[in-house]
Amino acid sequence: MIPQLLTIQPVVWAVLAVCAIAAVALSTGNRVAANVRNRREAKLLARALDELESIKRLHDDDRQLLNARLTRIEHALETLAVEMERVGEGQRFVTRLLAPRADGEPSAR
Repeated sequence: MIPQLLTIQPVVWAVLAVCAIAAVALSTGNRVAANVRNRREAKLLARALDELESIKRLHDDDRQLLNARLTRIEHALETLAVEMERVGEGQRFVTRLLAPRADGEPSAR
């Protein structure tokens, strides 16, 4: 059996060598890609943990300031919503006044 292995043509040896090199390259590439992916995920996790720690480090004064600011924003939004509703009511009223009536009479002013 050994003498038959030695009689394999050089082209076959070359094909086997290329296949072996390709297999090694693919497995190494997969390991490198997985390593890069793991590093990226580790960096994202570390960044998220840092942000969480910075949030936990907020002092009570900072939290109170943030809560007061959020309360002021909520009140401003509510006021804006009421004013926008008033604008809408006025627009509907003016539209009704200016719209021609179906019976041909002018709108009451």
